[in-house]
Amino acid sequence: MQATKQFVSTAWLNLQSRRFALSRKTANHIFGSFDMITTCLAAVLIVILAFATLTRKDVLCVAVQWQDKQKPAAVQTQKHDEKTAVQRQERDEKPTAVQPQERDKKEKDEKPTAVQSQEKDEKTVAKQSGCLFPLVVHIGPHKTGTTTFQTFLIKNAEWLWKEYGISVAANEGVKAAAYIPSTIRQQHGLQHNPKFADPKKMQELFQTIGTMPANSPVILSSEEFSTLGTAEWNDFKSQIAIQKRCVSIVVVHRRGLNLRASIWNEVNKNSISPDSFLISLLRRNGGEEEFQLKVLDTVRSIADSVEGVSYEYLREANYSIASFTVCNATLRLEGSKWELCKTSVELRMPGIQNPSAPPAAFDVVRLAYGLYTRQKAANYPRCRKKFAVRAYKNSAVLRVAEQMPTLCGSLNEAFSHVDELWYNRTGALKPEGREDPLCFVDEGSLKLEHWALLSTLLPPGCQIM
Repeated sequence: MQATKQFVSTAWLNLQSRRFALSRKTANHIFGSFDMITTCLAAVLIVILAFATLTRKDVLCVAVQWQDKQKPAAVQTQKHDEKTAVQRQERDEKPTAVQPQERDKKEKDEKPTAVQSQEKDEKTVAKQSGCLFPLVVHIGPHKTGTTTFQTFLIKNAEWLWKEYGISVAANEGVKAAAYIPSTIRQQHGLQHNPKFADPKKMQELFQTIGTMPANSPVILSSEEFSTLGTAEWNDFKSQIAIQKRCVSIVVVHRRGLNLRASIWNEVNKNSISPDSFLISLLRRNGGEEEFQLKVLDTVRSIADSVEGVSYEYLREANYSIASFTVCNATLRLEGSKWELCKTSVELRMPGIQNPSAPPAAFDVVRLAYGLYTRQKAANYPRCRKKFAVRAYKNSAVLRVAEQMPTLCGSLNEAFSHVDELWYNRTGALKPEGREDPLCFVDEGSLKLEHWALLSTLLPPGCQIM
């Protein structure tokens, strides 16, 4: 019995000991798992906190934007103005070295108004056409300084090539380019200048243009181009298209009254009995001012680009058609580069090649010729020589004209509406000044001493004694 009790007691103790060991092992396992779970939860919590920190700014921005949308427009505008003010303050506080563009803008704003206006005009005159290496065709028309410009091209062809890479076509003579338009008109059965109608010469010119460097612009000048119609221009362009050049046309406008007076001057400059200006206006009904519009509309329909400029505006701005064609229409320069080009061109400009006499000079020649015919009719025995006085480049006629009574005035209003149409179609800058008045001899105020002065222009034996 005692042995049985001892066995049971020993077994119980062993059982208790094993249960304790098992419980401790289980507890260790449970607590170990709890530690692992705690560690994992802590890691997850750290990741969540980090993500929240990184996205906190974006979340706030979204929230602010949502709130801004709910605010009235006035509040949003105020915030925008505050933001703009802060940005402006930060910009102004930047070092000068990192804001060259802002410094240039500030310097520009500090320039005198006259300088800014001049730079604006320069940029306005220099319009872009997108034609990189064009054939620039200056077409005049007549009486817009064409001969002077052509003389400049001939004398400075080598300089233009070396300085700016510009080739001058038809540089064998001042009017050599006229072979192209005159020959084209002949081929179309139109009235033309026979002096320059030569198919061989025309083809030689086209071949010369074709041999010029393709990566440089070419200038060709002739007022005869202004007489071409659409069909004739298409013939011209077919030749240029072979050379893969675009055509940029420079056309000059002259106020209607000035142009009429200049053409009247040209027609009568070598006449011993010139028409009066009034008679000329009546005879040339239809007008050169409408012709200028017709020329403009024609070239706009066929050219890749058209550069229009006012003759009177160029005179007011104190630069020539040469500097406009070279520096603006061909090179398309602006700012200091334009100014340097303009100055260089103007220094090489020749004097006026075809000067016009004042209107009063033509009246003097006309009155002197009338006096001569009266003297001849009176059978002056010694009045045998022919009258040979002309207004063109005649200093004696100019001296007499200066001593004649004159009437001055302008008929600009009669032509201004057509001039405005031309300016509007081209966008060219208009002259600001009014037209110079035209002065003619006041025949109703002539006295004996004036007739005596006119008599000095007559041949010997025909003068009033």
